[in-house]
Amino acid sequence: MNLCFVISSLVMGGAERVLALVANGLAEHGYNVTVLTFCGPDCAPHYQLHPTISLIPLGIEEKSGSLPASLWNNGRRIGTLRKVFDVMRPDAVISFMDSTNVLSILASRGLGIPVLVSEHIDPAQHDIGRIWNLLRHYTYPHASRVLLLTSGIDQYFPAPIRKRCTVMPNPVVVDCSGECPLPLEGRCIVGLGRLSPQKGFDILLQAFAQVAPKHPDSHLWILGEGPERAALEALRDTLGLRDRAHLPGSVPDPGPVLKRAHAFALSSRYEGFPLALCEALACGVATVSTVFSPGAMDILQDGENALVIPVEDTSALAEALDRLLADEKLRDGLSVHAPKILERFGLDKVIDLWEALLAQTVEERGRP
Repeated sequence: MNLCFVISSLVMGGAERVLALVANGLAEHGYNVTVLTFCGPDCAPHYQLHPTISLIPLGIEEKSGSLPASLWNNGRRIGTLRKVFDVMRPDAVISFMDSTNVLSILASRGLGIPVLVSEHIDPAQHDIGRIWNLLRHYTYPHASRVLLLTSGIDQYFPAPIRKRCTVMPNPVVVDCSGECPLPLEGRCIVGLGRLSPQKGFDILLQAFAQVAPKHPDSHLWILGEGPERAALEALRDTLGLRDRAHLPGSVPDPGPVLKRAHAFALSSRYEGFPLALCEALACGVATVSTVFSPGAMDILQDGENALVIPVEDTSALAEALDRLLADEKLRDGLSVHAPKILERFGLDKVIDLWEALLAQTVEERGRP
């Protein structure tokens, strides 16, 4: 089966990593896989691809500073994609992320090629702008499948789109072995993700400020980079946590850090299918997590593999962190059950789901 994946780039990011994992897994199973990116040939992928995968950088990623420029650039993207689709004639196109999904559907119209579009965030929480949102609602009914990461997210969409929705979770892959690259001391709480308002690290810092005096040997490590660094550092210093809360930047392989942690905290205001959370669980870390989406409980089992708290509840987060640091028996109990997430979302399990979905999609295309 010939498959064509489409994404704007393969820079460091959650959706980009998932595409690489899925494309590599399908290539390992004998699929003929091509990956199209919008960036130019000088934009090297952050994630390694299987040697049989063809990577084609299309060079259509120009920035749009005005509405006319946006119309021109997106028209060019649609035209370029359509030419490639028409020449390749893949058995299926698989597009990742909202605006790219819209363009892929428009580019494929009339070619008879099934298009599967994958959403990687909760669309009810993540604003993509009025025009793109209208285009999404117009184009998604023409997709063969709309792939959502958890249950419940489909309720955002009207009925013509809901009937095309399928839950397709992210694969969970993490290596917890190796040396820890950070000088962790005492009891450590770890947060992981882009430094952005979505991730709620401001809430995590405020919660840790309540916990830190009770546990003098505790430290908070927030791994990641992003636009909120200066604001988070200022908040940390205002809270008197300069020597207790650390923002070391991105860590390419966080597994050994997670394995060493006493607790992991997902403080996000919203998510799709948070890989950081799943990686922490797979590493057996005692975890506290917000109810980050309508389908959060697809992943979380309160009191069994994690402590679950409401979104933006600083007091509840502080209380949960206090419990995890103080109660070794609780930590051990959560740690035993947490790695079972791989039984549901390990790479082999998710690749099996992809294969079944692709077979069904191609079969449906062949029906009269």
